Parts: sequence; structure tokens; C-alpha cells
Amino acid sequence: MSGIADSCRRGLGELGRAVSDTLLPRSCQGCGEVLEANERGLCVLCWRGLRDAIGDGEYCPRCGSAVGAFTQAKDGCNRCRDFKPSYEQLARVGLYRGPLAEMIRKLKFRRETHSARLLGELLLGAVEGVQWEMKFDLISWVPLHWWRRWCRGFNQAELLGRRLGALRGQRVGRLLRRVRWTAPQTHLSRQERRENVRGAFALRRGVAVADKKILLIDDVVTTGATASEAAGVLRKAGARVAVAVVAVAGR
Repeated sequence: MSGIADSCRRGLGELGRAVSDTLLPRSCQGCGEVLEANERGLCVLCWRGLRDAIGDGEYCPRCGSAVGAFTQAKDGCNRCRDFKPSYEQLARVGLYRGPLAEMIRKLKFRRETHSARLLGELLLGAVEGVQWEMKFDLISWVPLHWWRRWCRGFNQAELLGRRLGALRGQRVGRLLRRVRWTAPQTHLSRQERRENVRGAFALRRGVAVADKKILLIDDVVTTGATASEAAGVLRKAGARVAVAVVAVAGR
């Protein structure tokens, strides 16, 4: 009986997708073009652009910058040797450009939250492609200020973290809070970014992370200042922290 029920559910699901695709044609999450029946998430051209943004997979484990295959970057690359982050390692999907950047913009600024599904799958590939120096106890994310989260309706880093946790079958938890408003980082220098986020995060009341190994999620990292400041709070509370992001900007 359960086999028949499963077959019925699959049939109804396929019928629902067919009706949905007819009435509301699926569109590419990169360029918005209507997808062919055999295309998933992105069109052929955007998949090519995504592969270009991901590159050959060689990048600095501290800042995410692309590096050569034989570059010794364990202690940082030429871009970040003077940067001592509070997190131990960083994993990223790719560089902030092309379809990868467009999907992030659609998620953050156009409230197209379905983009988090594909981005979460890409993030899973990035996380599982890294040789981590620790086995994570739980996944968390960099929090937004309550006002910014209220205006947007969600925290994109939380959506990505929860998606990643579901895909990995791993515990997810909200550990940090943003205790003060910070100006947008976009046009600030590296030093100004560090000053801007200094003291912006705190551990949530009642949360204990001593001896925990945490994977902290964010959507985009530029200089690493925000991720490092957030990771520093967890580290001071006794945790070990690594960071995973979808994209690295400014590289």
C-alpha cells in the first residue's frame, strides 16, 4: 500500500510541476529567461557564467581570494597576510560576479527567497569540498540588526544557514544578536569596515558555546571584517569557528 501511495504522490507532484510550468513558466534565477524543460535553476549561459565565478576551486582559506594551484596560502595570501581573522577557515562558492552575484541580489533586494534553495545547494558543494580542521557541532549565521531584518522580512544568511543545515542533516541554531546599527560597508575602506562593526555583535542570552565547533554562514564577504567580528564573539565564549559564504567580493 505504501508503494502505491508513494507512486500517487510522485505522480501528483509531477502533475503539479507540469501545471505550474505551463501557467507560470520557470525562469532562470540568473538572467530571468524562461527555462527549457531540461534546465534547472539556471539557463545554459548562466551555468557557464556560474562556473566562471566559481573558477577552478583554488582559493585562499583565509579571505577567499582566487590563488594559483601551487600557492601556499594556509596562513593567508598576498591580499590578507596582515589580516588575522577570528575564524579559523573560510569556504566559499565563488566570486561575486555574473549569475552568482545576481542570485544574491535577487535574494537580498528583490525578496526572491526561492533563490536561497539553489544558493544553499551551491554552498553545500563548497562546504563539502573543503578539508576542515574540525567537525562541526552546529551551523549558525551572521545576524542582521533587528530593524534591517524587519524591513527586509528575513535574514538571507539565516535562510542559507537553515538550507545548508537541512541538506547536511545538521543542527542549526541562532547564537548571535546584532546589538547596534552599523552603516553599510559598501564604500568603506578595510580599516573603516573593521571599526564600523566593532562591538556590533553579542551572544544571545542563555546561549552556551564553550567547546563547540561552529560553522558561521553569511552571503557575501569582502574584507572579512564582519565575519571576523561575529566569529570573535563566539571565540571569546569558548567556541572554535569557521566561516562559509556564497561569494567573495572585491577580488
